[in-house]
Amino acid sequence: MKNKRPIRIFTTLLLLSALVLTGGCALTRGVMDIKGKPVANPESGKAIKIVSVTDNRVFEVAPSSASTPSLQGDEINDKAITSRAVARKRNTVGAALGDIVLPENRTVTMVAQERITRVFRESGYRVLEVGDSDYDRAIPVTVNIEKFWSWFSPGFWKVSLEFDADMHIQGSIGNLGKGKNIKGYARLKSSTGSSGAFRKTIIKGLDDFASNLKKEI
Repeated sequence: MKNKRPIRIFTTLLLLSALVLTGGCALTRGVMDIKGKPVANPESGKAIKIVSVTDNRVFEVAPSSASTPSLQGDEINDKAITSRAVARKRNTVGAALGDIVLPENRTVTMVAQERITRVFRESGYRVLEVGDSDYDRAIPVTVNIEKFWSWFSPGFWKVSLEFDADMHIQGSIGNLGKGKNIKGYARLKSSTGSSGAFRKTIIKGLDDFASNLKKEI
């Protein structure tokens, strides 16, 4: 009978490395927030209003690609969870583990609207809210979130964290008159798959999204 000790040692090391790469809490749900620096409205400029932001993402329990949003079991049908979910942790062989969500009372639509608002204001537009002067005359803008997800490709000592965003934005502004899909992407190398590492990747991807949106408005 062959000595199975080397196999057990290798398996133990593999499991330990998986825990290191996922920050030691791979099986549990991670919670993090994504907030940027708020920007005040310009004193003058064309007025717009974001009238709707819709989350169209489709979740699967066991997708063929890690880039597809996924959750455990019946949670894929629970809007209270899917509206907050932004990433899924995996081990060194790619098996899905715990997920990462935004805090309670925070959603992906909120994060998207905050970032889009910031882009418009930085570009000289006044983004108005209900009750603001000129709100009724402001140009309406609609947003449909098709992709907003972060994942990583496994490795023994390093992982590649990625984030992909794709939002269809429509409004009588710049090149958005007939609606346009604005995308953002980021890929970072990391020694850990912790919530903090995912947060850094998502923010970088949203920076890319913001840069692409500015080109269209």
